[in-house]
Amino acid sequence: MDKSKMKKTAALIAFGILLFWGLENRATVLDFLLTTLGMLTPFLLGLCLAFVINVPMRSIEKHLFTRRKWGQKQIAQKLKRPASIVITLLLFCLGLGIILFQIIPQVDETVRALSQKLPGFVKWLQECTQQLSVWIPEIKEYIGGINFNWQTVIDAAMNFLQTGATSIVNSTLGIATGVFSGVMNILLALVFAIYFLAQKEKFSAQFHHLTKAYLKDRPYEKLNRVASIANITFTKFITGQCTEAVIVGFMFFIVMSLLGFPYALLIAIVVGVTALIPMLGAYIGYVFALCLILVAVPERAIWFTVVFVLLQQLDGNIVYPRVVGNSVGLPSIWVLVAVTLGGSLMGILGMLISVPLCSIIYALTQESVRVRLEKKQSAAQAPADAPKTAGPKTP
Repeated sequence: MDKSKMKKTAALIAFGILLFWGLENRATVLDFLLTTLGMLTPFLLGLCLAFVINVPMRSIEKHLFTRRKWGQKQIAQKLKRPASIVITLLLFCLGLGIILFQIIPQVDETVRALSQKLPGFVKWLQECTQQLSVWIPEIKEYIGGINFNWQTVIDAAMNFLQTGATSIVNSTLGIATGVFSGVMNILLALVFAIYFLAQKEKFSAQFHHLTKAYLKDRPYEKLNRVASIANITFTKFITGQCTEAVIVGFMFFIVMSLLGFPYALLIAIVVGVTALIPMLGAYIGYVFALCLILVAVPERAIWFTVVFVLLQQLDGNIVYPRVVGNSVGLPSIWVLVAVTLGGSLMGILGMLISVPLCSIIYALTQESVRVRLEKKQSAAQAPADAPKTAGPKTP
């Protein structure tokens, strides 16, 4: 065996030993991976934030700081990146402020209205229960036969206060620690995202140099091709997802306003924001909206459910596949398949990343099929196009 084969054999043996040890110590490996993931969480979150912020920042930098407007001024060229980052963050804060400015007064008005209508809602529930007990006498007999042992309830409450106080304090401290850790991770991720965006060309060049130095030409070209398609696809996906959320919010606001449902603006904003989660997010907004409708006008809750189902079917089968599917170049049927499979495998996170991932696979598959068909077509045409040569003359 030459040195090359010996190195490959030694690497294969080492990989087999490492794989065997990992399978035998799965708990240790899993703990190590979770600990490493926890340490890298702020930086991974920062990369995600940088990618999202880069979408509007790139457009601002392209249209606002053009050479046609500023010429060759060095000050403008040096300040365009920091100014674009600041403008983008201000736009995000402005959009969040507008949403909160619209929601907070609506929430305050809603709380006041609910506090006034809550007694009527309770009375309505009592009347419904009484009417139901008249219709079904067994329910009335069952309710009347229930006897509460108040001493048992009091003993259980005292036991909970004695033994559960410590656990409540520990849980409160754990929640506070988790919230503080989450806030610090978000702040660190934001700082890392800003730093990354400020020097993204430098990091991109370093990545290209690193991959070109350690990979052969063919894998290097394939990796660059996949990275380019992924960048374009995820950018279009974010744009399409935001567009779809705005369309859903406007649809709910217009339809609910025309039909006279209460809290149309508040429900439209909540449904539009939760619609950023593909397919499932609107149902989260539905639960919130249904609670408001039940307390305000309970007799219209069924009609609101009907309206929601119709609008959700319109969004899920027409608006979302066309807006998001067209933006990422994925046909409508494959968008539905991607969201369904992603949600089944990884929940909400799977729904978020399934569409762009399937779009990348779809684009790479299309390119591979096209190349193979061209090779087969050229191979089939080669014998027909080859010039005929005369064979040697026999004596």
